[in-house]
Amino acid sequence: MQFNLEQYYNENTDKFRKLQLEMQNLFKGVTDLYAIKGRIKSYASLKEKLRRKELELCSETELLDNIGDIVGIRLVYLIGVDFLILHNHINTLCSEGVLTLCEKPNAYTYGNESDDFFKELGIVPIQKESKYTSIHYTVKLKGHGDLCCEIQVRSLFDEAWCEIDHLVNYPEKNGNRICRESLKELAGLVHQSNKLVDTIVREARL
Repeated sequence: MQFNLEQYYNENTDKFRKLQLEMQNLFKGVTDLYAIKGRIKSYASLKEKLRRKELELCSETELLDNIGDIVGIRLVYLIGVDFLILHNHINTLCSEGVLTLCEKPNAYTYGNESDDFFKELGIVPIQKESKYTSIHYTVKLKGHGDLCCEIQVRSLFDEAWCEIDHLVNYPEKNGNRICRESLKELAGLVHQSNKLVDTIVREARL
C-alpha cells in the first residue's frame, strides 16, 4: 500500500502542534534566553524537502527516520556565553530522560576558529558555502514516540541574517549572484557583530 503523505500530515497536525508547544515549554524561564520561536513545517515544504532528498516513502517509519524537522523550535540568545546555558539545559534534559538525542548536534559556523570549542562539547562543526550560522539538535521528547523535533540555537544577529536569507531564498534558491554574494558579506558583518557584542558586555561587566 502506497504511503499517503498528505493524509498522514493532515491527520497528525495536532500531534505536531502538541510537540512544538511542549518543547517550547521546556525552555520557558531559562536564564538569559532572549526569545523562543516554534514552527511546524508546512506540507508544501515537507514535500519539497523530500523531493530534494530524492526520497520516495513507503511508510510513516521511513518518513520519521529520514526527516527530523517536521517540528522545530528556535532558541535565540543575545550574548555568546549564553549559548552554553542553553546547551547545558539541553544536556540536562537528555540526562534526565526528558529528551533523547537522535544524532550528534551540528554547529554551522562562519569559519573554523570555533571548531575546537564545539568539538569539546560533542558538537560537529560544519561550514556551509552560504555562511549560514546556527547550532542544531535533533531530539525526541519522551511520550511522543519516534517523532523528532529540531532545536535551532543561534544569536539574535544570526537570527536576523537567517530571516533575510529565508526571505530571499525560500522556497527556492535565488540565482541572483549579487544577492548571493551580498548575503555572504552580510554574514561576515554578523560574525563581527557577534564578537563585538561579546566584547562590549565583557568590558561592561569588569
